[in-house]
Amino acid sequence: MIPPITCLIFEKIRKSNFLLIIFLSCFIFIISSEFINIFVFVSIISMLIYSMSFNEDKKIKELILENDSLRQDNFELINKIYKEKAYIKEVNYSAILEERNKIAQKIHDNIGHTIAGSLMHLEAAKLIISDSSPKAMIENTINNLREGMNDIRCTLKNIKPTEEEVGINKIKLELNKFTSSTNIKSKFIFDCDLDDISFSKWRIINENLKEALTNTLKYAKASEVSVKIKKFNKFIRVEFKDNGLGVGNIKKGMGLRGIEERTESIGGKIILSKEDGFSIIMILPL
Repeated sequence: MIPPITCLIFEKIRKSNFLLIIFLSCFIFIISSEFINIFVFVSIISMLIYSMSFNEDKKIKELILENDSLRQDNFELINKIYKEKAYIKEVNYSAILEERNKIAQKIHDNIGHTIAGSLMHLEAAKLIISDSSPKAMIENTINNLREGMNDIRCTLKNIKPTEEEVGINKIKLELNKFTSSTNIKSKFIFDCDLDDISFSKWRIINENLKEALTNTLKYAKASEVSVKIKKFNKFIRVEFKDNGLGVGNIKKGMGLRGIEERTESIGGKIILSKEDGFSIIMILPL
């Protein structure tokens, strides 16, 4: 029974060879001479077996920790790939909307105006010409052009994205880009119809969002940001919020002054809050 006991004690004093030698020497004095050789031999074998077992157990624990670390790295990589795919999808969709908007606007500005001008000239010519035959031809041409104009209007109505589509998707794209590059979570919350927010307001909202995200990354040490849009009867409330450290005294640097100036340029105002992190609230008139 003594060798196994030595293993248990070896567990406690294995880092000190001096203590181990003293411990074994104590047994040598109390064991009869005829068993000393056997005791030493068995003790050495026991300690070797224990040492090998201890080292193997240590390696197993290290492998388990390494496996857990690899599993975590793999999870983070998969999560990052998922976020990158979502970001790429959002980029593609946003690009499609932008392209549709440009095409629709170009058709409206060029072809639409050209046909409208031609119609006005033909209407004037019809009033001047008295002969019935050319007048009938002009009338027929006018009708054809009007039908073409109606077809163009219907097509433009179908392909031109609404202001809401372009605005919302730009916000989503900016938040996805921010999350993908920083691993800071983001949320976009709106519970109303936003189709009557103009392009100019969406542009200001998007530019202010970029500035707010930059400030969050620089100073807040936040783990999450959110954008909330709520529409009331006569104004829109847009809140950019993070759950970071917050601030003591709010000092308006170039970033906050830029947000304030852009907001005021369209008749709005901003409110800064340091409750539960930091918030920039935009109040915009409808």
